[in-house]
Amino acid sequence: MRADEVIPPLEGLGRRAAAALADRPFVPITVAGDRQFFVSLRYGRVLDRPRMLRLLTGAGVAAGASAADDARPPAAPAAPAGGGRARSSGASEGG
Repeated sequence: MRADEVIPPLEGLGRRAAAALADRPFVPITVAGDRQFFVSLRYGRVLDRPRMLRLLTGAGVAAGASAADDARPPAAPAAPAGGGRARSSGASEGG
C-alpha cells in the first residue's frame, strides 16, 4: 500500500471534529481502490505517532510515497525462543 492511497479521515476537519472522530472506538481508514480498515486510537499503543498523524491528516504525504518511505520502521518484537521457526511436517526432514 502506498501512503498516498490512504484517504485521510481527518483531512480538512477542524480541531474539535478531528478530536471527536479520533475519540471513537474505531476510526475508518479507506485505501483508494482497495478496502476500508478500522484502527483504534483510544485503545492499544501507537508505535509511530508522527507517521500515524500524517496518514490520518494527509499532511506531508507525497504522491507515490509508500507508507515505509517517510520514516524508519518501528522496532520489531523479540523473536520467540527456539529461533521462531516452525517445524514442517514434510517427509524431507532428517534425510
